[in-house]
Amino acid sequence: MLHHVDDSPARASEGWTISVKKFDLLLDSIEYLGLETTTFEEIVREGWELKQLKEKVILTFDDCAANLFEYVVPTLLQRGMKAVFYIPVAQIGGYNKWDVTSGNMPKINLMDASQLRYLSKNGMEIGSHGHEHLHGFKITESQFVEELNTSKNILENLLSKPVISFCYPYGEVPKRYNKLLRTAGYHQGISIYQPFSNRYALRRTGIHASDTKKSISFKLSKRYALYRWLIDKLLKVFK
Repeated sequence: MLHHVDDSPARASEGWTISVKKFDLLLDSIEYLGLETTTFEEIVREGWELKQLKEKVILTFDDCAANLFEYVVPTLLQRGMKAVFYIPVAQIGGYNKWDVTSGNMPKINLMDASQLRYLSKNGMEIGSHGHEHLHGFKITESQFVEELNTSKNILENLLSKPVISFCYPYGEVPKRYNKLLRTAGYHQGISIYQPFSNRYALRRTGIHASDTKKSISFKLSKRYALYRWLIDKLLKVFK
C-alpha cells in the first residue's frame, strides 16, 4: 500500500510518503524475488486461481496524487509493471479536500480525467476510493451504498469499462460490507489493517519511509504471508 512518492514532502504528509529511492528499492525487490505485478482486473479477466497468484504482487496507490506522474508512472511503464490506483471520484482533477478540511494535511492536487484514462489504457487499474472519501464508521449504510454506486457509475462512464475494486477510505470497513460490495457489483474490497482478510476486505501491507531492503523483502516473502496467516488463526482463537 502506497500513497505518495516524494523526496520533499510536507511534514504533515511524511507518514504517508516514501522517497524516490525507497520506491526504486521496492521495485528492485519485486524483480529480485522473481515476482510479477498484476491488477485485480487482470486476475478476474484471466480467471486465475489462488495457486496461480503465488508469484504475483499488487501495488496499490490511494488518492491518486497528480505528482505520481512525475516519477512513479513513467518508472512503472518503463519497467513493464502494473499498479492499481484508487481515486476519490468527487475530487477527480481536484485536491485532497477531506484532508485539508480536517486541517491535517497540506493541499495535494489529484489526477484529472485524462490522466486516469491514460493509466487505464496503459495496463493500470483504476478503482473507487469512494465518492467523497467519507469515514465508513461515521456514515449510515444507505450513505455507504450511495458512495459505492455513485463512484462506480461515474468511473465506468469515464473509463468505458467495468470498475471492479473498491478501496475503503481510512481503511474503515463497515458492517455488512461483503453483501453491500457484492450487490454493488464489485469483485474485491481493499482495506488496510483489517484483522481478518477476505475477498471484500483484503488486507494490504504498507511500505513506509522506515522500511529497509531487508524489511521490504520480508514483506514480499511467503514467510511474511504465513506469519500473517498464523496471526489470524491466533486472533480467531482468542476473539
